[in-house]
Amino acid sequence: IAQALLEPFFARLAEVHGYRRVILGSLAIFFAGTILCGFATTFWTMLAFRAVQGTGAFYSAMLLYVNHSRPAEERPRAFATFSITITTGWIAGIVLGGWLDTFLEIHAIFFVMAAMAGATIVLSIAFLPRGQEEARIIAAAREIGAETGSPGQEGATDDLRGLATGGWHRKRDFILLNAINFARNAVFQAVLSFLLFYISIFLASWGLPDGMKGIVILPMVVTYIAFILLGGARAVLDRYGKAHIIAISLVVLVPFLLSYGFFFQAMVTLPYEDNACVIWFLFLLFTTGCAAGFGLPQAPVTTLSMEYLPARRAGYLAGLFNMVMFLAGAIGPVVFSMLVDVEQIDLLTPPFLSFAGTGLLIAIVAILSMRLREAGRKRQDG
Repeated sequence: IAQALLEPFFARLAEVHGYRRVILGSLAIFFAGTILCGFATTFWTMLAFRAVQGTGAFYSAMLLYVNHSRPAEERPRAFATFSITITTGWIAGIVLGGWLDTFLEIHAIFFVMAAMAGATIVLSIAFLPRGQEEARIIAAAREIGAETGSPGQEGATDDLRGLATGGWHRKRDFILLNAINFARNAVFQAVLSFLLFYISIFLASWGLPDGMKGIVILPMVVTYIAFILLGGARAVLDRYGKAHIIAISLVVLVPFLLSYGFFFQAMVTLPYEDNACVIWFLFLLFTTGCAAGFGLPQAPVTTLSMEYLPARRAGYLAGLFNMVMFLAGAIGPVVFSMLVDVEQIDLLTPPFLSFAGTGLLIAIVAILSMRLREAGRKRQDG
């Protein structure tokens, strides 16, 4: 929540004072907060220091830097790479956390995180643009992107001009796209919390050591990387379009839904020793579907959202876009916990909610893609 609330502020700061300064400052705050977490002695001090961590809100500044520093033809692949580092790192952390928990206590894990944050700061100092190079990127974004949401792209489509000048139906489309994406991310977090909760119970009953429990998420990590790469590949996007790529995720979710109930039924009724292959096959099937359904749309949705941002307000809107994404990540597990407490959720509820959310997202992106495509044809004909 601390990070979500400060995303718009830091995004705007990056536009005014430069990406390098804001990103390095945010990383330094995150580094300091992580060190403090390592020395926390009570729940409330841990909570306060975690809030300090979240104050280092650099995600939107990085997103703007990627958008402004890459030509239009390279942007989908850049956003895909950006998504891979964030989402795969987040899920892989669950796997590594289960392993590190075998060797380290909770305070030591924060020092491991601080070391990684320090390495990120060193790499950022070495590779982020500075001086005249950074000034050139900012100036190009302001000058060329004055009427469009895609700085560096020659010519603005009618849709982008309409959004920049206040066309309400285009703003409504942008709000609707991100509202659906917010709901989809919230459901994803709830589904993941749900899976981790029940799978940990079943694994405990099988007698696996704590350090091995994180490995159950490994298939999801592998498939997440594969499908985000597919969704972000420029050739695929250019040939088939964003809506078609995102539609594939709905198809891949079908085996996820079919195998979900079978998997948990097998875990409950079949002896693990005699049916391990069947149980792990069903598990791999539904984790693949989950990863595809949620991982595949991420890069195209981000690309489409950034295309709709008028450059003169890109900082604020990119910050708001990421603010609702982080809030979704906070709300999902809370809603899941509340539903479990009042016993209003069953095994089949989360996957069907995710199926519905992904379907709505596909419909919205399909409509927006068709509008952009039609506007592009008009511009070419004109």
